[in-house]
Amino acid sequence: MPAGPRTRAFSSLLKSVFGRRLHAYSLTPREACVAGLVLRGLSNKEIAARCRISQLTVKDHLKHIYQKTGAHQRTALLARLLGTL
Repeated sequence: MPAGPRTRAFSSLLKSVFGRRLHAYSLTPREACVAGLVLRGLSNKEIAARCRISQLTVKDHLKHIYQKTGAHQRTALLARLLGTL
């Protein structure tokens, strides 16, 4: 499924605003995408549907994101990505 204009716009915003933070945590492109969707407030089910992956794969990506960022839950991850922690 090709990315729509809203997805591309959000991706641009994510890269410009959070790019340095995401790069500092050495997130893969897919992990960065999942982190961005978490930031938008999507559930694992919604992220899985959007990315066309299983919910188990979303959980695996989140596990890796949490390990890399030192966060243990979504709220801590959001705080780290927003620079408040």
